[in-house]
Amino acid sequence: MSTVQGTTPTTGTDWTKTPAAMGTAKVFDGPKTLGKDSFLRLLVTELQYQDPLKPMDNREFIAQMAQFSSLEQMQNMNGDMTKLLTLSLMGKTVGAKDAENQDVHGAVAGIKFGDGGKISLTVAVPGTGGQTTQKEIPLTNVTTVDQTPAQGG
Repeated sequence: MSTVQGTTPTTGTDWTKTPAAMGTAKVFDGPKTLGKDSFLRLLVTELQYQDPLKPMDNREFIAQMAQFSSLEQMQNMNGDMTKLLTLSLMGKTVGAKDAENQDVHGAVAGIKFGDGGKISLTVAVPGTGGQTTQKEIPLTNVTTVDQTPAQGG
């Protein structure tokens, strides 16, 4: 039986090619953290490629589903806690950086919960002559919080 360099006699597969050249697709191309969507994709992929003669043990499957459920509940609770903590900023004086990277200090006059978990604060910034201007600041740009309520609001 003769063989060609770099191939196997049974399949004819060229093992010198890179995985991309062989048509291998990436299983995971997403965020660097394992979220609930990533976890579910991983579980489905695991089920897809399991050995039919040695299927996944029911206990293992149930344990993984319980982990998935726990992860989802923790993420939901984290989102709820962030919203609660953000609501506690209402009326407080905050220091932050605006879009032009300028320091902004003022009372939180409003809170906006956007898509994808984005939270922004409407900050009433005192100006000259007793006038105030409203600036929308992303929550991630807040650098200080004065624990006493803003005066005159």
